[in-house]
Amino acid sequence: MWLGRSEIDARVSVQVRDEREVGQGVVFVVLREGRPVAERRLRPKSIPCPDLTAAVGIAIALAIDATFLSSLMNVADLESLKAPAPPALPSPSRPAPKKKLSKAAEPRNDPVGVRASVQALGLVGVLPTPVAGASFGFDVALAPWADLRISGMGTLQRPVRIGAGDAHVGLAAGRFDGCFVRPVDTVSLVGCGGVAAGRWIAAGSGYDVNQSPSLPWMAAVARVEGRLRVGEGTHVVFAVDGYVPLLRPGLDVRGQDGQVVASTEAPAAGLGLAVGPLIAFF
Repeated sequence: MWLGRSEIDARVSVQVRDEREVGQGVVFVVLREGRPVAERRLRPKSIPCPDLTAAVGIAIALAIDATFLSSLMNVADLESLKAPAPPALPSPSRPAPKKKLSKAAEPRNDPVGVRASVQALGLVGVLPTPVAGASFGFDVALAPWADLRISGMGTLQRPVRIGAGDAHVGLAAGRFDGCFVRPVDTVSLVGCGGVAAGRWIAAGSGYDVNQSPSLPWMAAVARVEGRLRVGEGTHVVFAVDGYVPLLRPGLDVRGQDGQVVASTEAPAAGLGLAVGPLIAFF
């Protein structure tokens, strides 16, 4: 049996000649369709006939080239002789797609839009006496880093001793600011500059003639504030304001002859503290 077959193709034949008597050994020729394609010569020494026959058979088998046989054998017959195909290599793994940050993981800036604020105020050096008040306003966020603010504020009237009586003084004013915003995680740092203008509202008591003047007031204002995020679009604001009067009103007490007997005026600089919510509504 050769290459899994009990016989070779009929087009292949072998001729064997015993030329040992003339000293040429054993010669065999492989023929394809009658034409020689290979010739071998064996020169055995004294060897038993069965061993010589086996040796010649092996030599003939080796002489028949596998490539030569494959051109004669059916492809289906050769399939059983082929070595099994190596296992397919695994395809290179593709890199895992990058995961997009969820909305919760993405850094968030303050929303751009309109916000409303209500704040409690404490003023020192703005009126002749420390006073408490409140403010309300609207912030227009032009960008995550820039705001415009329009607000109004009012205070209680507090008594100030002037001469023989008291003047109860309060403030009502409007204010306009431009602000630079720096978001830092859940806290935003804000710096503002603007102008405030309004009127001192006073009411005298304890005088021979009590009057209630309303006097113009104006000041340049600077603010530093921190905004703490407490919810979506909701902050708590803590602020410090500085006031430098541009128009300083004064209160005078005059005698019956029209001469000033006592007076007071706005301090040269003032300070304000504010706290309250800031809520974005669109």
